Amino acid sequence: MPLPDALPLYLAAGALVLVLLALLVSWRAVAAARRLEQRVEGLERSLRRTNEQYQGLSAAALGAGDQMAQTHQELTRLKSRMEQVAQSGPASTGYEQAIRMARKGMAAAEIMDTCGVGQVEADLIVRLHGPRRARRSRAQSSRSGPSGAGPPSSCQPSGTRPFTR
Repeated sequence: MPLPDALPLYLAAGALVLVLLALLVSWRAVAAARRLEQRVEGLERSLRRTNEQYQGLSAAALGAGDQMAQTHQELTRLKSRMEQVAQSGPASTGYEQAIRMARKGMAAAEIMDTCGVGQVEADLIVRLHGPRRARRSRAQSSRSGPSGAGPPSSCQPSGTRPFTR
């Protein structure tokens, strides 16, 4: 009976094959686990970078929102100021008063102090509208007749804002 004597040998060889197969499967499972671990670490790094970028974008969006709110407040303030200026009447009131003062014979320095115009502007108003100019202007208009082709009494068109510094 050769078979029963060889049976333990066959069993040992089968067990050895099974152990080798188990080692091979274990080795492949460990390698797959390592690859998965590396993949998870890579995904975690990517997630951290994405989270940092998101936080940066969130901070930028908040900053932009604050900037927009400030811009809106400034725009509202400017709109209110523009409405106030529009309701206050013609912008040339200071020049009109300066012209009246020059026609009454006031000096350029007095016009500057009272009306808030500059030296050059006050001098020009006195030259254009001072007492000598007013006499000359009346004389020219009486010579020119009813057509009224004399020089204009003011260079500032009504309803426009004068240049101020």
